[in-house]
Amino acid sequence: MDTSKPQLDALIVGAGFSGLYILHEFLKRDFRVRLIDDGEGPGGTWDKNRYPGARVDSCIWVYQFTDPDLWMNYHFTEKYPGWKELQGYFRYVSDRWNLWPHMSFRQRMTRATFDEHGQQWRVEISNGDTVTCRFLIMATGSTTQPIDPAKYFSGTNKYRGELYHSARWPRDKEVDDLKGKRVGVIGTGASGVQIIQEVGLIADQLVVFQRTPNLALPMKQERYTRREYDALKPLFPAAMERTKQTFAGFDYDFVYKPWADMSQEERDRIMRFNWELGGFWFWLAAPVDLVFDEDCNRANYDFWRRETVKRIKKPELLELLAPSTPPHPFGVKRPCLEQWYWEI
Repeated sequence: MDTSKPQLDALIVGAGFSGLYILHEFLKRDFRVRLIDDGEGPGGTWDKNRYPGARVDSCIWVYQFTDPDLWMNYHFTEKYPGWKELQGYFRYVSDRWNLWPHMSFRQRMTRATFDEHGQQWRVEISNGDTVTCRFLIMATGSTTQPIDPAKYFSGTNKYRGELYHSARWPRDKEVDDLKGKRVGVIGTGASGVQIIQEVGLIADQLVVFQRTPNLALPMKQERYTRREYDALKPLFPAAMERTKQTFAGFDYDFVYKPWADMSQEERDRIMRFNWELGGFWFWLAAPVDLVFDEDCNRANYDFWRRETVKRIKKPELLELLAPSTPPHPFGVKRPCLEQWYWEI
């Protein structure tokens, strides 16, 4: 193996949040660095996820880089932006940090071997290049490989209709292309809930295949003018700093007073307050005994169910979507954020 000086100090694989940040920091220190990604452009998850309704479920003031030069000079139009707006943000970051000359797209790492004698990596790339580097940094995230339906459902090769996977939605397929169609959606996780909401508005018929009901929470989306968003910006530094101090990395946290020490009035006030704020408040700003105390957990589930059934108009769906007996303790499976899921 070649033991000469490596071509690069570092090769980064992945152009999401972590990949772009690492590239930026290395460039500030004059490293010889290159980033590759198999997508069409920067964004990682937000380059891949283009399905109808795909949007972030964290408030945007904590779902962006904390560099003041970035957030002071950019504005989002929604509290929970969709994939198109997030793609625009990643292009903006790449412009602002001058990352484009150091990034290559539509390229995958196909093989990597380490030379112990030369103390360097030899990396083979799908375009035929071979690169040597001192450090190989994997910024590929945890959700890069979609589950192949053919492994779980027999007969998919015989299906004559159109078959899409949420993680690899066709780039030329818009939700309006499903207008008037008969659509089946398999799965009610985050992607399923978001797709169901959008397709259900326009499809001639929608059938949802559900294993376990999703204990989804109201998103309570907000939209901002430029002036309204700029008025929020003075609050960003404190919110961003708060994320370093909380259990879930949001700008709010559990209530650490024991459930048993609360009056019923205090319990009800906390649950109502969190519910009205929307987002993950009802889950991750609940009394911390939600995850330790069965009585606390059941009380929160019962509150969730009372509020949710108000929006389910078909009696035959009540037990399927919001069963009287919890399908599992509330919050042990990640709930999704919904906007008009129950009405659909």
